Amino acid sequence: MTKPAEIRAHVLANLDHYLAELEKQLTGQGGTVVYLRSADEAADYIELLAREREVRVTGGAEGIRRQIEQLEPRLEDYLKGEPCVAVESVAIEGSGIGLAGAAFLIADAGAICLAGERTGAARPRVQVVLAGIEKVLPRMRDMAVFLPLVGGSDVRFLTGPRRAGELDGPEELYLILLDGGRSELLANQEKRDLLRCVRCGDCLPGQAGGRAVTCPVAIDIESLPLLLREEAPAEVSGWKFRLWGFVMGRPRLYEFAGQMLRAFWREQWGLPAPAAKTFRQLWREGKK
Repeated sequence: MTKPAEIRAHVLANLDHYLAELEKQLTGQGGTVVYLRSADEAADYIELLAREREVRVTGGAEGIRRQIEQLEPRLEDYLKGEPCVAVESVAIEGSGIGLAGAAFLIADAGAICLAGERTGAARPRVQVVLAGIEKVLPRMRDMAVFLPLVGGSDVRFLTGPRRAGELDGPEELYLILLDGGRSELLANQEKRDLLRCVRCGDCLPGQAGGRAVTCPVAIDIESLPLLLREEAPAEVSGWKFRLWGFVMGRPRLYEFAGQMLRAFWREQWGLPAPAAKTFRQLWREGKK
């Protein structure tokens, strides 16, 4: 059997092909595929969908956006180890529209795999599914490799809206494929392997239970923080960080600040106490 890492690497190398095949198969079965850049665009699209059906959405686009981020957390949040709730679906109150987050997308079958806790209406009239563009798999038989990784106890598949003679399924099915920075990540040879992630959760804080973590799709977990750290400066702001940068750039001022910190240190801060002497002080004493 082909290994999960090999399948995910193959998908990323041929992502445009498999996304095109997925769209062809799903639209041929009556579904609608929409490519959007962000959760904000997706929220606006779903709100417009509700308006066209003359139904009111509680909380408007902002309420929908919060639900979208619950179903399809931002890629950078997940990769930085922030907890994500495994929820398959929720309902937009009073609208008859259900939202779901896809576990996987199967290209050759035009199918959507849903797995997880179902908290919304079981049979919405209009079903909207959210998925990152990286969640596509080539073949239905690949599910035998990946389903054990996500551990969903309630797994089902959607292959389009309800057809004539069928008793179950939505009247309309929309698949929203979110980019959310994934295209840029795919183009980055150093970071693109991060898109192999299937969100099994083994590498998240508190999940390993003291055991060594081996990523099932062969992501270099040890190097992950280093790869993401270069993005941190863009997120750092505020006067505290500017002050810290000012002090760090001036050695004498930095040493004086360290002396003040040691002089006024309080144990109740709950942090390790600073050393009695700095490295610079010990260096000077050693030279004497």
